[in-house]
Amino acid sequence: SLGVLYRDFVGLYERRIGSSDQALPELDIQYGDFAEWQQEWMQSDDLQTQLGYWKERLSDAPPVLELPIDRSRPRVQTHNGATLSRELAPGLAARLRQLAQSEQCTLFILLLAAYDVLLMRYSGSDDIVVGTPIAGRGKRELEPLIGFFVNTLVMRADLSGNPTFNAILRQVKQDSLDAYRNQNVPFEKLVEELQPDRVMSYSPVFQTLFVLEHSATGSNSFSELTAEAVRVKSDTAKFDISLFVSESSDALSCTFEYNIDLFDTATIERMLNHFEVLLESIAANPAVHIGNIQLLNTTELNTVTRSFNDTACDFGKPQAVHHLIEQQVAAAPEQIAIEAHAANAFETLSYQELNHRANRLAHELIAQGAMPGKLIAISYGRSMEMAIATLAVLKSGAAYVPVDPNYPNDRIAYMLQDSAATLLLTSSASDITGTKTLYLDEFDFTTGDDSNPDIAINADAPLYTIYTSGSTGLPKGVVLSHAGLSNLIHWQKTQPGLQDPARTLQFASLSFDVSFQELFSTWTQGGTLVLISEELHKDLPALAVFVSEQNIERLYMPYAALQPLADVLAERSDLPLQIKDIVSAGEQLQITPAVRKLFTRCNGRLHNQYGPSETHVVTSLSLDTAITAPDSWPLLPSIGHPIANTRCYILDAYRQPVAVGVPGELYIAGTQVALHYLGRPELNAEKFSEDPFVAGERMYQSGDRSRFKANGEIEYLGRVDEQVKFRGFRIEPGEIETVISSHLGVQLAAVVLKIDVDKKLVAYASSEPGHELSTKELREHVKAQLPDYMRPTHYVIVDAMPLTPSGKIARRLLPEPVWEREAGNAYTAPRTPTEEALIAIWAEVLGVEQLGIDDDFFDLGGHSLLATQVVSRIRSRLGAEVPLMRLFEEPTVAGFAQFIGTGTSDIATSSGQTITASASGSATQLSFA
Repeated sequence: SLGVLYRDFVGLYERRIGSSDQALPELDIQYGDFAEWQQEWMQSDDLQTQLGYWKERLSDAPPVLELPIDRSRPRVQTHNGATLSRELAPGLAARLRQLAQSEQCTLFILLLAAYDVLLMRYSGSDDIVVGTPIAGRGKRELEPLIGFFVNTLVMRADLSGNPTFNAILRQVKQDSLDAYRNQNVPFEKLVEELQPDRVMSYSPVFQTLFVLEHSATGSNSFSELTAEAVRVKSDTAKFDISLFVSESSDALSCTFEYNIDLFDTATIERMLNHFEVLLESIAANPAVHIGNIQLLNTTELNTVTRSFNDTACDFGKPQAVHHLIEQQVAAAPEQIAIEAHAANAFETLSYQELNHRANRLAHELIAQGAMPGKLIAISYGRSMEMAIATLAVLKSGAAYVPVDPNYPNDRIAYMLQDSAATLLLTSSASDITGTKTLYLDEFDFTTGDDSNPDIAINADAPLYTIYTSGSTGLPKGVVLSHAGLSNLIHWQKTQPGLQDPARTLQFASLSFDVSFQELFSTWTQGGTLVLISEELHKDLPALAVFVSEQNIERLYMPYAALQPLADVLAERSDLPLQIKDIVSAGEQLQITPAVRKLFTRCNGRLHNQYGPSETHVVTSLSLDTAITAPDSWPLLPSIGHPIANTRCYILDAYRQPVAVGVPGELYIAGTQVALHYLGRPELNAEKFSEDPFVAGERMYQSGDRSRFKANGEIEYLGRVDEQVKFRGFRIEPGEIETVISSHLGVQLAAVVLKIDVDKKLVAYASSEPGHELSTKELREHVKAQLPDYMRPTHYVIVDAMPLTPSGKIARRLLPEPVWEREAGNAYTAPRTPTEEALIAIWAEVLGVEQLGIDDDFFDLGGHSLLATQVVSRIRSRLGAEVPLMRLFEEPTVAGFAQFIGTGTSDIATSSGQTITASASGSATQLSFA
C-alpha cells in the first residue's frame, strides 16, 4: 500500500504543479470488490483444502517459543516496546545474496532460515514457529489498489538432528512454497480453527515475527522535492520480539522490535551481534552443521570462557588434608578442637588430644590393612568417635566412605559391597554384617602409639568416596582427592569471615559432603567444632536455644533447614546471637522475610555456595550486612563466581558456549573436579570429558541449568532433568516454588509433576509457625504472579516437609494429592436442572466427586485445556454455544449457570430445544423436547 500511495502521490503532485498532464489510471476494481471476493472464497471448497494444510502443518506445534527473557512474563500480555537497529556490512549483504542465488532461493528464505537457527540456539528448542506477513496481492488487479490485503503466515521449521544450514535452507524453501500456495486463509480464521490453548500472557500460535522489507534507502527526487524513507520509532511491540530486515541496493539493515517488559536493551543488542556473527558463518560455510555455528564473537567468547574464569591462585604445592590439620596442631596444641554435647554429657578435646586419638586409631587401621588406595567405611552416629575416625582414616593413607547408620539395611549393604571397603568402623550395637568391622565404642583411644603415621601420600590420592543418588535407583560413589579438597580449604581461608577461626556447629550428616567443610575447614583454621546429639539435630526450637547459649558463630545449613531455623529465631527475639557466618548449599537459597530478619539481627554474612557431589564447592556468593542491608538482598540470589582454580562453562546442547543471559548446562573444570565414579567406566566417559578450552584438563557435566549475568555471576535455573513438560510447556518447578515461598505464611515449598491417568502439577507447602495456610490462599497468591500455564493444578498443605539425611526436600516422600473440601467452604447442592447438568460435566472433566455450585473450577484443578473440554461438552451435549472466556469470568457452577440460563429454569439451546436435567444417584439424566 505504501508503494501504491507513494506512486499516486507523486502523480497527483506533478499534475497539480503542471509538470505532468497524465491522470491517474482508472482502477478495474475497488477494495469492496476484493472484500466481496474474499467472502465468496470463504464459502468455497478451497477454504477447507487450505485449512486442512495448516491444521496438519501446525499439529502439535509448541504453544510458545521460550526465549531467554530478562523478566517473568506478566499475567496479561503487554505491548510496551522499543526498537534497536543495525546495518550489516555491504560485503556481507552481497555474499548473502550470492548464497541465495547459488541455492536457488530468495533472500527472504535464506534470512528466515538463519533467523530460525538463531531462535533455536537461543531457546534450546528445535521446533521453531515464526509468523511472517505476506502482501496478499496475488491477483494482478489488486496491485494498484490502496488498502490492507496483508495476511500472516505461520512458518514452522524442524531443526532436530543438527542438520547443515544447507539442509535447513532447502526445508524452509519448500515450506515457504507450500505456505504461499495456501496463503488465503485469514490468520484469525486459522486461530479459530486451531483452537490453541489461550493464555493471556502471550499471543497465540507464534510470538515472534520475521519481515523482509524491500525499500529504497537514501533519497528519491521528483519535481523540486526530495523524498526520504524514514523508519518511525515505535514504543509498542505486537509480539515478544520481531525482526525487520530492510533491503536496499547494497546493504541490509536489521531492526529488532521487542517487548521491554520481557527484554533488556542489552539482551537485544547481544542478539543483534549474534545474528550478524551467524550470517557471517553461514556466508562463509553454508554446509556447516547448525549446532556448530559459533554465535559469539571473539571478545564474547573470551569473556565467558576466560575472563569469567580468571580464578588462578597459587596456594603452593598441594598437600594432604590431614597434614594441614597437623600444622594447626603444632601451632596451637591447647586450643579446643571439639566440644561434644550429648544428652547427659559434655566433653572437649584439644587439638593435641584430637591428633593423639586420631593417630592411635590410625595405627590400628594400618595394622588391619589400611593404606593408600584402600577404602574404609564409617557408619556411626553423631559423636566424638565419628569425628576422630574421619581424621584417623586419612592419617592411615586410606579414604573414608561415609555410610549413614539411618539408611535402610539394603542400601548400606549395597554401598559396602560396591565400595569393597577394607574395614567398617561402626558401633557394637550395629547389625551390619559381611564386612570386617572395628567397633569405635569399644576402641581405647587413650593408649597406643600417638605419633603421626609416616605414610607417604600423593595429593591426588582419594580423600573420600561419597555416595549420591543414581539415575538407575542405585547410589553411585564419587571419589574426590586431597588436592581438590585442600584447594577448597585454602580458598575458604581467603574469604571474608570464613578465614577466621569460629565456633562451628556440626549439623550435616557425614554422608552429606558439607560435613567435610564443617570438620576439616574448622580444624585447619583453629576453630572449635561443636557436636550435637541426633535428637537435638531434629529439634529446631531446642537447637535455636543451643545456638544462642553455646555462642555458635558459624553454621553450614541447606536452605530446607535454614528457613525453619530462621523462623524459630524470628519468634525468639530474646535469644542473643553470636552468628557471624551461615553457609547455605545443596539447594536453591531464598531470601525470605525470616532470613532477612535473622541477618538484620545478627549483622553477619550469608554465603550461597554451589557445587555437586562430583566437585564439592565450585561457586560462591557472599551477602554481607556490612556492605548491603538484608532488605536489599534479592529473593533468589545467584550462586556467584567460580572459586579459586575452578572454571565454569555454560554450554548448549552442542557444547557451544552460550552468551550472557542465555541458559545452558553448567560444566565444571579445574582442581575441584572429582577423580571419577567408583567402578562406573561408562558413566565416567559420559560425565567427565576433556576441557575444550584448556588443553590437558578435564571437565564435569553437571546437569544443572544456569546462565551468566553480565557481571559474570551465575544464576542457577534448576536441573536439566527436573525441567518438566506440562500442557505443552517447558516449566521450571523452581520458578513456581520461589513464587509460593514468597507468601509470608509459607515456610518451605516444593512443586512436583505427578503422572497417573493424566499429568498433575502439584504444589506442596509447609506453613510458618502460627500461620494457618489454605489452598485457596495459595492459589490466589500464585494466580496474581504467574500465567495460568505455570499454575499448579493441585495444592497440598503438609505439616512438615520430608527431608533427606543431607537436609534436602525428599520429593519422593511427598504424599499423593487428594482433593478435600476445606473447612469453611460449605457444600451447596444444585438447585436447578441447569446446575445439575453443569455439575455432571464438570465432575466428569475434573474427576472430582460431590461438586457444589459454589466450588471454583480452577480451585478444583481446572485449567484452560480442561475449560475447553467443558465448553465442548456443553456444545455437543446441550447444543449451547458458550464463549470459553466466560468460564474464566464465571468459574463457579452457580455463576456459569446464571450466564447460560436463568439459573432457575431449563436450558434453552441454539436449536430451540429445551433440556430438562434431573439427578439420579451420581448420574444426571438429560431429556430433550
